[in-house]
Amino acid sequence: MLNVLALTYYFPRISETFVLDQLLFVKNSCNLTIYSLCNPNKQRALEDLEIERRRHQETKELLARTFYEIDTTKFVMLKTILLDHFDILHFQFGEMYAQVEKLVKGRKSILTLHTRSNLNRLVTNSKLKDQANLVLLPTSRYLTEKCWSLLPGLDRKLTLTHYLGVDTKKYCPSESRKMLANSAFSVVLNGRFVSKKGHLTALRAFRIVVNEVPNARLVFIGDGLMRGEIENEIVKLDLTGNVFLTGKLERDEVINIYKMADVGIQPSEGYAGSEEGLPTAIMEYSAMQLAVVATRHAGIPEVVKHNKTGFLIRERDTHDLARRLISLARSKRLNQDLGVRGRNFMVSALELEKQNQELLDIYGQLVKI
Repeated sequence: MLNVLALTYYFPRISETFVLDQLLFVKNSCNLTIYSLCNPNKQRALEDLEIERRRHQETKELLARTFYEIDTTKFVMLKTILLDHFDILHFQFGEMYAQVEKLVKGRKSILTLHTRSNLNRLVTNSKLKDQANLVLLPTSRYLTEKCWSLLPGLDRKLTLTHYLGVDTKKYCPSESRKMLANSAFSVVLNGRFVSKKGHLTALRAFRIVVNEVPNARLVFIGDGLMRGEIENEIVKLDLTGNVFLTGKLERDEVINIYKMADVGIQPSEGYAGSEEGLPTAIMEYSAMQLAVVATRHAGIPEVVKHNKTGFLIRERDTHDLARRLISLARSKRLNQDLGVRGRNFMVSALELEKQNQELLDIYGQLVKI
């Protein structure tokens, strides 16, 4: 068995179930140790830790393998952990590598890159001199091409696109929803309350939708710094009876909301140099057989196939977003056809187990280099 050290900022974090899912798979095939730079017992992720501890026995097993840093400037815990032998160091957020580059020099390392911002911070703060021992894993083809552009000297064979995938057995459509022919048209947006997720654009579009479909519902799953601004916008647009904020939810609760939804939206947009990568929520929507409306942003078009599994629109285009939602509200058949094709694509191309097995294969290839 390979000895693997997974390094992340917070563990566990309710908004990063993709990390949890990946590590649950890795622990079954490798001797896994987890290093968390920040301790949820002392930091703002405390709520995440309590939710996961309360509900998931599997998470408890991972917590028993987790070590929390006690000095984030001197990396005392990491230095202690690194006294042990590891075949692979896997940085769940690749830019973290730059913070500890000197400590891990000469060790075979995998750097997962989720967003352009992750890549920019890595390139800005690291010279990546130890390239012979590095594999970059961008989570979209879009990011892979950005890697090649920003790091022209990088060995392209060691930059591999690796989609995270989704567990289509957990994320599966509800038969009961199909029977609710007269139920209110329901739209969901799952994501942290930050500018690049496009919540304000969604609200302004939904004002137009409600004018045409008065009983339409929009559910925001998540929380964040923009909560106050979002709440004010809901009041300003007179949408208090149509828009609902759930706060942070555990995975099973999220799935239950998906089961009652018709459409998943992701109106992502660039903001102050920050952008998305490939939001996991989009893959969850499709796995749940929801039609998807999303922007042509970063890696999103790689999984949302325009006119086949959903619709792609321009960033900040409230009128086109509204138009697409109204068309889906008026045509159950269109909604269902897009959803079925979306789920079929997830099952055939981005099933989580297949993607995680691909990751283990990458581990094995790196060890042989």
